[in-house]
Amino acid sequence: MQSGARPVKRGFSGCFTALAVMALAVHLPAADSPCSGTSVEKLKKSATEGSPAAQKDLADLLVEGRCAPRDYTEALRLYRLSAGQNHHSAQYTLGLLLSEGSDVPKNVVEGYMWIRLSAPPSDRHTRDVLEKLAKTMTRDQVKEAQRDAVAWMRSHLEHAQPPPK
Repeated sequence: MQSGARPVKRGFSGCFTALAVMALAVHLPAADSPCSGTSVEKLKKSATEGSPAAQKDLADLLVEGRCAPRDYTEALRLYRLSAGQNHHSAQYTLGLLLSEGSDVPKNVVEGYMWIRLSAPPSDRHTRDVLEKLAKTMTRDQVKEAQRDAVAWMRSHLEHAQPPPK
């Protein structure tokens, strides 16, 4: 290291920041593609009509500040709406944002719950993320998040509609 250079800090929060950026990058338009006003308006209309995919995509744009000004409050609202409709990618991204808490109010219990709901327990990546997050939480917080996830699943299974034929 050069004299006067500062060491790079590595830690748990940096891990989640990197994961959140990677999750967003998968769904956003290429940096050189222009955002047409009609495309954004169609996305807003679909999100307002309740499309979980449109809600997630619009929230991604609001977090990234691409095609729309950054608005974390509105992005959280949209992620919650989409996640509440069992959109797994929205659940995962919402969980990462809440767990990190860098641009939104930090809530590790809710973040853990959404990440847990985002993928089956057999998903190795999600399991690794949950293990890292659990190391930053108390046992009571982890138990609370697990109870909340089970309650959410039960509630949504009771109200689930059979798939269309």
